[in-house]
Amino acid sequence: LSISANSEELEMVTYDYVNKSEDISMFHSTTLSRSSMNITPAYFPEEIGNEIEPFSIIGTDNRVKVSPTSYPYSAVMYLALGQDTTGNGIANSWGSGTGFMEGPDLMVTAGHCMWSGTYGWVEEMRVHYQQNGSTKNSDYYYPLRWTLSSAYTNSLDYNYDWAVVTMQTNLGDLTGWFGKVTTEGSLANKGITVAGYPGDKPYYQSKASGTISRSDTYNCFYDADMKGGQSGGTVYDLAIIHI
Repeated sequence: LSISANSEELEMVTYDYVNKSEDISMFHSTTLSRSSMNITPAYFPEEIGNEIEPFSIIGTDNRVKVSPTSYPYSAVMYLALGQDTTGNGIANSWGSGTGFMEGPDLMVTAGHCMWSGTYGWVEEMRVHYQQNGSTKNSDYYYPLRWTLSSAYTNSLDYNYDWAVVTMQTNLGDLTGWFGKVTTEGSLANKGITVAGYPGDKPYYQSKASGTISRSDTYNCFYDADMKGGQSGGTVYDLAIIHI
């Protein structure tokens, strides 16, 4: 594996959901050269079947409802996010988001699902497994801790709008998880699929396909239909999902 000289040192903040405490650490990342590629395989259990404005419908609504009991949709989670807006330690204002599994106990979502510039950390987070219905199901799990870049928690820098969540249980063993390929090459013109829980179709998972128009170091821009509530949802390439 060839590693380039480019690197970045990030200050990370980890929030312990159980003990309600923070820890600051430094993470030194190295950037792969354009000729290098690092592949982490996906996992799907045998019992599970096989500058564009964000959160918008472009032209005809091409979203399709999917079953979260079938992979890869089983690895996409509905997030119920409770915020404490009164300062009494109780979640009194609830929103929603999407996350996706990246390992046995590891989930990825958006940083703004976990941190509010006004109210701070989300007070309560419920990760709903196989959510599919007109109301939230009762089968949900809790996180253990999560990590964000301080660049987001300090200044809401959207280039760092991500969060890595460690779950209290190995939920990924039930849901499967996504693989990933790391490269510095441009992602322009690559066909992709997005999946998540849009706010205008509460509690049902939808997918839509599109094409990446351009990408940079931190972001990719695409034309797949999506809505608010899909924050933190996966953008994936079906051609490599089973690598």
